[in-house]
Amino acid sequence: MRELHADELCGVEIRRVRKTVNGFEITADDRIIACKKLVIATGGRADYAGRAGDSISLPRALGLSVTQLSPSLCPVKVEGELIRSLKGIRAEAEVSLIRSNNVIKTERGEVQFTDSALSGICIFNLSREANRGGCEIHINLLPDMSESDVRSMLRSRVVRDPSAPAAEVFTGAFHKNIGLALLRQSGIGASTPCSYISDKELKCLLRNGATLRFVCKANGDFAKAQVTAGGVKLSEIDPRTFECRACKGLYVIGEALDIDG
Repeated sequence: MRELHADELCGVEIRRVRKTVNGFEITADDRIIACKKLVIATGGRADYAGRAGDSISLPRALGLSVTQLSPSLCPVKVEGELIRSLKGIRAEAEVSLIRSNNVIKTERGEVQFTDSALSGICIFNLSREANRGGCEIHINLLPDMSESDVRSMLRSRVVRDPSAPAAEVFTGAFHKNIGLALLRQSGIGASTPCSYISDKELKCLLRNGATLRFVCKANGDFAKAQVTAGGVKLSEIDPRTFECRACKGLYVIGEALDIDG
């Protein structure tokens, strides 16, 4: 920059940007800066310092389309009381993101349960879509067993000791609280003797198998997000130069684009 005799202006607020006949006009605090070319590199909604990036207003002011912004590579908030009973537990599992009964994406790894969210790398990899809401995350806790194998295991445990409480059905398979959560999800009380489990409850338990189901909340909290999903539409940018197709001299790069870094 020194060799090119470039000016560097830091610590100012960009109040307005507009297109002019000769290029662009930038209003920064109490001064106006004119330029022939402009690069928008404002990052996403949150960065390492926790500041809010201005990745929407500047592109929109110049006529660019910006897709919905949401946290990505971060925990996923879920609805219901079930998640609170699992706080602090970790479990190896296969996780699937479901929308309108369609599997959007499947990951495998360690799931971490918090008091209101699911975490872990496999969850992070689903967070782009999950944090926009309108979907579920299904956690298969026995991914190496087929559905029929899981059903056979559960059925045999229920009939093997009819007097045993339902809470013991999952003993040895999972953490105790996970077993209780699976029972709660199927509407079965933990102290209910196996012989008292109704056909309807048993069918529900067999249908759920070893899979926990959570409804995802729309999450706009960027505090724990590593990157931002959403940004300027890629269709409006030349991928070879990053120049805006409809506004010559305007460039958009980095997380200001609809790409998860």
